[in-house]
Amino acid sequence: SAYESLRSIGKFVCTEGFLEIVKLRNQLAKILGYEDYYDYTVTNSEGFGKAKLFEILDSLEEGTRPLMIKAREDLEKLHGKAA
Repeated sequence: SAYESLRSIGKFVCTEGFLEIVKLRNQLAKILGYEDYYDYTVTNSEGFGKAKLFEILDSLEEGTRPLMIKAREDLEKLHGKAA
């Protein structure tokens, strides 16, 4: 599974400098005026920051929530609670 794969590389990630790369990327982004590296990449690819992205995603989730609830209810009726 994906979880097991990620779990298996944990020691490698911690010992081979990956965390230092993450810290340096975040430091660079902050110097450039961004909240962190993710904010930097979102802004450069989408034209708006991660705060706006999360506003959009929250709005999408709220707008589709009733559809999702209904779909889950229909699935349960069709296949039982275990579905």
